[in-house]
Amino acid sequence: MKRIKMFLLLLVIFLVTGCSVEYNLTINKDLSVNEKVIASDNTIRLKINTNLNEKDAVNYLYKMFDREGLQTQISTITDSGNTISTVTGKHKSLENYVNNFTSDVFRYIDYQEDGDIITLTMNQSEKVGRDRSNTLLYNNIKVVIDLPFKVKEHNADEVRYSKYTWNIDENEGLKTIRISFDKNALRDEQKITIGGKTFNIKYQYIALFIICLILGIIFIVVLINNKKNNRI
Repeated sequence: MKRIKMFLLLLVIFLVTGCSVEYNLTINKDLSVNEKVIASDNTIRLKINTNLNEKDAVNYLYKMFDREGLQTQISTITDSGNTISTVTGKHKSLENYVNNFTSDVFRYIDYQEDGDIITLTMNQSEKVGRDRSNTLLYNNIKVVIDLPFKVKEHNADEVRYSKYTWNIDENEGLKTIRISFDKNALRDEQKITIGGKTFNIKYQYIALFIICLILGIIFIVVLINNKKNNRI
């Protein structure tokens, strides 16, 4: 059986029912990758469509697919009438993640590297929704990319700190996800070159230095004024 990778893995779990899916992609400082997919669907509907209880249904569908070469973990809970399943996985490098990416929503990831700048592009190949037989049965999909690097360009719908979010809703047109970042520049650090050597200094240290410098200048000014007043 063809090896099924992370994004497809959780999406197919609820293929028979229709659900909400959140896909979290975390790119770490060493360019390793963590994936987490959270799928939620109505528990009663899931039982009816699979003729199994919620946990058995999820595990049955999960075990149907060959996950050779990709270490994953799955957990399932029931909350407020919904069955929520979470699958997590890890990749040693960004290139390994890209080369092994498979999805029924995005056909592939386009990976471009120009010097220090890495650009990831995902073109949606299938619509989500229930309006036609050729649309996927997911009601909506949220894609969240979390990375510690300075982002040069993106087309995210929402940005919160280091998290860039794209929302894919049913019956909408096909969407493109694109993000470019500097792999050698962290978002909370500033590159400073001294004597031909480059250092990465955190912004909080720079801010602390500036505050200390301002306080030092104020102290010196007050000290000089006090000496002048004492002479008088």
